[in-house]
Amino acid sequence: MNRAIESEQLTRRTFRRALKYLSDRDPDLARVIDDYGHPPMWLRKPGFSTLVYIILEQQVSLASARATFDRLCEAACPLTPYRFLALDDTALNAIGFSRQKTYYCRQLSQAIRQKELKLSEIENMDNKTARSELTKIKGRPLDCGHLLAYGAPQAGYLAEHGSCAGCGDAETKEDSRSARCR
Repeated sequence: MNRAIESEQLTRRTFRRALKYLSDRDPDLARVIDDYGHPPMWLRKPGFSTLVYIILEQQVSLASARATFDRLCEAACPLTPYRFLALDDTALNAIGFSRQKTYYCRQLSQAIRQKELKLSEIENMDNKTARSELTKIKGRPLDCGHLLAYGAPQAGYLAEHGSCAGCGDAETKEDSRSARCR
């Protein structure tokens, strides 16, 4: 891996450099970038609701994840780990949660409630430490979730792990439909 990219803050410039680094090594990725241009930088507001939203986006359409998230926010607004845990499995199933996503989100909620995971501290951690903290929680979505929710402070994360395909597509905008209850 390019050590210069690995140690830099993730900015639009270093994001493009990381994409070039990857596309120079992967002809399929290079072809996609040539055909469609660079993907947006997928940054979201850090926090619990964003991580829940990222979990919901896994292996379903973004529209389906959005609808489920909107129903969740209607049932538990403002969305907090405590309010999430107050919903039983039947309620979460009716909202649109699968058994597995219910499990992942309960694990996340319990870790925050029990202070095993302090989201306020994740933002200031280096990638390796942040990734380690988030992946202690059972549920694979939290690995790439930190890139989306916390802006993975180093461009090296992108170069090492690819562009986190399938982890969502909200661009950085005030109304990017970031994961928060209205």
